[in-house]
Amino acid sequence: MIKQFNNYHLILFGSIMGAFILMTLALFFLRRFKKTTYIIILTTLVTCLVLHFLRVFMPNEKETFRTAISFVAPATVCAISAIIFPFVFMSKSKFWKDYMFFVGPVTALMAMVVPIAQYDTKAMAFDTFRFFITHAIIAMMPIAMVICGHHKIKWNAFWVAPVGLLIVGCVIITNDIILISTGVLDGEIARYMEGCEDGTRTVMGYLLSPEYRNTIMFYGPNPVVGGLMERICNWATPEFMRTAPFNNATLGVAKGERMYWPLVWMLIPFLAFVLPIIALLSIACDPKGFWRAIRFKKLPKESDIKEVITEEIYEPREDGKLCKLRRTAAGDDVSLDDINI
Repeated sequence: MIKQFNNYHLILFGSIMGAFILMTLALFFLRRFKKTTYIIILTTLVTCLVLHFLRVFMPNEKETFRTAISFVAPATVCAISAIIFPFVFMSKSKFWKDYMFFVGPVTALMAMVVPIAQYDTKAMAFDTFRFFITHAIIAMMPIAMVICGHHKIKWNAFWVAPVGLLIVGCVIITNDIILISTGVLDGEIARYMEGCEDGTRTVMGYLLSPEYRNTIMFYGPNPVVGGLMERICNWATPEFMRTAPFNNATLGVAKGERMYWPLVWMLIPFLAFVLPIIALLSIACDPKGFWRAIRFKKLPKESDIKEVITEEIYEPREDGKLCKLRRTAAGDDVSLDDINI
């Protein structure tokens, strides 16, 4: 059982997520008004960015100003999502928009279901509300982006998720090194080394420990999540990825003892549990694209369409002009933007 996820957290999680699900459904029904939905999604993402940095000025009861700075820095996958998603949404980068959709909802939901960052915090505190609201935005706005037609996902782009997470992981590790070098984490490191007289605990050991600054579990399952999560991870991870291959003086681990290989240990659990969730989410948001992909059906060329048009439809575009849709014999509506000329 995840001991920090009490009934108040559960009610807060359900009510906030429910509100943003309803908001996403409302955006879906407004999807023809592209300019309106674009402004709403962008404003919501900017609100998430502002709420993220408010943690510095309104930390929870466990944090000091220094530790709050360490968490608003790019210290977790969701922190980076909160920082970059407004700019990704405004950009033309297909790679990062695919990353936004494939990674944002799954990681944000995992953070809310297993709220390690909110361990032993008060459920009715501002920081708890801030945590759930920002993560609900990270979870739902990428979905709204796709269902409102602001981005089309590619069914051969699932590789974006692991590659994007690897890039983000390198950013997180670099950020931790910078925070240690600048002294921001001196207080946390001092608590880590407290009571250790034999010198077995080091700064590098703090950085790589599953118990400290490991909310994303790059260095193994965090003990806070409880035994069930660890058993699931152990079931999906080969033994050799959970064992120290050599004597490790930095972590005080002998050869053959338990030590998760950083990042590498997550590969099989990701493929086993996360990838199917991403696939189901993609099918739900773009069913036509899914059927087109499994039938290996490409978008038709204009010359092919001319022979199979059954009717033409006109729909308003965001700039006020009419967009001609050509309905083919196969039942697909193909706009001029979709035609490969």
